[in-house]
Amino acid sequence: MIAKSLMRILSLLAAVLLVASSAFGDNATNYFNTGLDKRQGGDLDGALADFNTAIELNPDFIEAYNERGLVKETKGDLDTAIIDFTECIQLNPAFVKGYINRSTAKQDKGDLDGALSDLDKAIELKPDIAVPYFNRGNIKRALNDTNGAIADYNRAIGINPEFIQAYDNRGTLKKAQGDLEGAIADCDKVIEINPKFAEAYKNRGVAKIAKGDLNGALADESKAIELKPDDADAYSNRGWVERNKGDWDAALADYNKLIELKPVYDYAYFNRGLVKRAKGDWHGSIADFRKVIELNPKSRAFIEAKGYLTNGTSSN
Repeated sequence: MIAKSLMRILSLLAAVLLVASSAFGDNATNYFNTGLDKRQGGDLDGALADFNTAIELNPDFIEAYNERGLVKETKGDLDTAIIDFTECIQLNPAFVKGYINRSTAKQDKGDLDGALSDLDKAIELKPDIAVPYFNRGNIKRALNDTNGAIADYNRAIGINPEFIQAYDNRGTLKKAQGDLEGAIADCDKVIEINPKFAEAYKNRGVAKIAKGDLNGALADESKAIELKPDDADAYSNRGWVERNKGDWDAALADYNKLIELKPVYDYAYFNRGLVKRAKGDWHGSIADFRKVIELNPKSRAFIEAKGYLTNGTSSN
């Protein structure tokens, strides 16, 4: 009888513990879900508090560590974000998102070798997702490994043929290599996928400038500005085209806008000075060249401007 009673007590205790464990798990999931909602709504502190509670209730909650790491990374707390992503990996060495997210945090810290190592591992574990190849391509690009970066962008595009940013980045590198047709083709593909992606028009315009297609470049830079009216680079590019086509008034308007957007950009004043000079506004051009000298005495624009101020010639 005593043995039977003891067995009943132990069984009851096990059931209670099982229910309690289930309740803790349910509560952890609830906090995790509210943390996701808060993170998506921009309440990072609230999300962090909920993910902390979820982890307290369930110390093996991998996704909670991952999401908490993402919140910390967004808040700029890279060291503890890396700790959370590392915890994910320790709990599950095949957790691919942990490697990808840790690589991003390492890259933000300037640890490019560590970031590459994590992306290599993510690709080893799951070679059929595009993001690790794209991210690795970005790091190789930063390390001036252009061919390696293009190879990774190729792999990303092979996996996801509508990966807009991979086409855009690859096109930029192709232009740097002198492959203007390839660069334009990549921009064409981006525009085909998303006709409202302003960066593609701007980059295609730059490639067309390099090809000597000024009318095509003018149309592309104008479209980029239409889609993104605060893109200073597009005004700079269009102003250059207009200046080289002799459309002084249009160029002057674009350089005025460029200076409004980037008031300390020395070449904006230099190019506007050239336009004013061509229009016969000598005082205005001198004022712009002097502004160049004031802004950056170490730039090539300084040398150019000084040449105009001293003898009216340019080294260009």
